[in-house]
Amino acid sequence: KRIKAGLMECLEIFVPTIEERFDILVQLDSYENKVGEFGTSLVIRTRKEKHH
Repeated sequence: KRIKAGLMECLEIFVPTIEERFDILVQLDSYENKVGEFGTSLVIRTRKEKHH
């Protein structure tokens, strides 16, 4: 939770519009849930290998 709170603080400082911040959060959610382009086997494999 602390990391996500820190991310939100950074977004508010560095990303000028709420629309852009929203787009970033949607993409982050897609990454976390392996949706769309983030759900391809190559991306999932890359993610697994990065965390080992």
